Amino acid sequence: MSQILQDSWTPNGRTLEQSKEIIIKSAKAFDLWGIIKIDRIGGNANENYSITTKKWDFVIKIVIEYPKENVEQEANYIQELFNNNFPVIPYIKLKSWKHVYEYKNTITVALKKEKWYHPEQSKNNISEIAVNFWKLHSISTNNSNTRKHWLDYNYLQESLKIIKNKFPKEYPIFLNIYESFK
Repeated sequence: MSQILQDSWTPNGRTLEQSKEIIIKSAKAFDLWGIIKIDRIGGNANENYSITTKKWDFVIKIVIEYPKENVEQEANYIQELFNNNFPVIPYIKLKSWKHVYEYKNTITVALKKEKWYHPEQSKNNISEIAVNFWKLHSISTNNSNTRKHWLDYNYLQESLKIIKNKFPKEYPIFLNIYESFK
């Protein structure tokens, strides 16, 4: 491990060494061997760390603000979206098939790091976002304990009001796609 938390910091009263211990234990629990580098990458509700290994890049989140049950619920929700071909990155599972690791009363989750870019505001990208927004709303949640705000019947209609106020130029594109699915 050549560069471990070099030029990094940690919030919430933990020393850098304590966070490093949690990250390394978590990485082993998630089978992320061969760590080369760990970098702090920010986060408000979590301490997020980029983990570079010999094979892949990962993100480990040290959860700060949420109870374990909420994190497990989120992990299951994201997994269900992934299982329904929605473009999300699911959390990595432990050998116990759970997504959440706990060490010294600290909760962590891990996910594979994918290349990401900030999309340009184009008609195609806006259309893709609108289609994914509809797809998200249409995924069945009968078999999962998902976040209730996604289940609200009027969620899409209420969101269209927000889009109209914040993005008046793009609003017709969202509205046309929404209307096409009715």
